[in-house]
Amino acid sequence: MQELLRLKPRRSMIKVVEKNAMYKSPKIQNQIIDICGDIINENIVHKLNKAKCFAVLVDETTDIRTVEQFSLCVRWLHLTGQGIAETIIAPLKHHSIHDDYLIGRGYNGASSDAIG
Repeated sequence: MQELLRLKPRRSMIKVVEKNAMYKSPKIQNQIIDICGDIINENIVHKLNKAKCFAVLVDETTDIRTVEQFSLCVRWLHLTGQGIAETIIAPLKHHSIHDDYLIGRGYNGASSDAIG
């Protein structure tokens, strides 16, 4: 909790409390979780907006209570197209695989949209 109090972006959201505070109340715990979520989201949005490219993958499923659950995966790269190509081709060349014969590519999961 002390680390959370030191975070500058949301410090104003948490009041300085007595050292004997227990934070056992579900209401307080939920507020702390919400604040942590806000900080994480701000960091992701900042990195996403700085990235030169990004992709999204969405999925929806209905749970056992028949409530629709929606998930959103955002992937971003800190590499240029050239950097991505070098990242893929370097291991191939390391193993003496000629990239001249590379005619396709495939990915699995959310990562596929990150560079696909």
